[in-house]
Amino acid sequence: MAKSQSTSAARPRKPHPEYPLFPHRSGQWAKKIKGRTVYFGAWADPDAALNRFLHQRDDLYAGRKPRPVSEDGFNVRDAINHFLTAKQQQVAAGDISPSHFNNLRDAGEFVAELLGKTRVVDDLRPDDFRQMHAVLSKRFGSSALKRWIANIKQPFNWCYKNALIERPVQFGTDFKPPSQKRQRLDRQRNGSRAFTAEQLRALVDAADGTMRAMILVGANAAYGNADVRRLEFGHLDLKGGWATFARPKTGVFRRAKLWSETVAALQESIATRKSPKQPKDSQLIFITRCGSPFGSDDSSDSPITKEFRKLLGETEIYRPGLSFYSLRHTFRTVADEVADAPAIDCVMGHTDSSMASIYRQAISDERLAAVAKNVRQWLFGSRKPK
Repeated sequence: MAKSQSTSAARPRKPHPEYPLFPHRSGQWAKKIKGRTVYFGAWADPDAALNRFLHQRDDLYAGRKPRPVSEDGFNVRDAINHFLTAKQQQVAAGDISPSHFNNLRDAGEFVAELLGKTRVVDDLRPDDFRQMHAVLSKRFGSSALKRWIANIKQPFNWCYKNALIERPVQFGTDFKPPSQKRQRLDRQRNGSRAFTAEQLRALVDAADGTMRAMILVGANAAYGNADVRRLEFGHLDLKGGWATFARPKTGVFRRAKLWSETVAALQESIATRKSPKQPKDSQLIFITRCGSPFGSDDSSDSPITKEFRKLLGETEIYRPGLSFYSLRHTFRTVADEVADAPAIDCVMGHTDSSMASIYRQAISDERLAAVAKNVRQWLFGSRKPK
């Protein structure tokens, strides 16, 4: 009796060594994926089997049921590329920050990896985004989850509004930001994002010259990591004790009265400052020991964040929720005791949408100084200014 095709002797060899499939005894090309054997087509047509595998691979490895993929359809890769190109133009025009663009790019890469670059946008369904929500929920807390969901929706909404797709993407009812209840519970679970006066004093005392100046600027003027690394000589009046630096994220005017301790720390840091390697960095206040800026708009890597995290560990103050940006939370929490919200908003660069803000033309330096004095009194108590 003749041997059947299912015998091992009848199995064909792979078309080439890198061919990802193996000849299964059933007469089909197959591959083990997530513990089960998946079949992609007859031995007689290895090219068709390979194409089917490549089209279904992302779905199978993600645990999804593969859907038909059309090479001619407007796919996820197309949507993300068109969207990011438009956003790059907005960065160049100064309408959005490079760091925000980086967040949008990261969200796009995540979507492409999870859904598959070649998935046709018209084929996306709520269950795709329901699964995506489950993945994100395991990775992030409520605050980050809210931001990721918003960033993921943007490319698809942008494509619809710009007539690249004929109908809106149906995200479903479950792909939404976490509830207010979850956000409140997360805040309670993680604890306060503000430092105590004792903790902040310990950090100031333990920091070296440059980091001490950064911490005091952050606590005094409510500057975040990106603000500190972008701070320039033109933003400071050290003789008069003022910092005037529009918020890079929004362009909103900011002005803060500097404590004598902050001025002294800045002067000390400037006196030992390395010469920058690049002429374009000559106006930056803070330069690393290697002559470089403390980070870049083109990268999410932040040396300030890393150095401050190390300091939190050395002082045994670290816990989840505390970071350099907590200095802004600390400032606002303490400054609110002054009960002068417009003055505090002016320091922080927050906008006020009330009718009063339309009529309010200026905030006096005396009011800003009163805010600074209150926060300094909380931090240093009766210690006399240097």
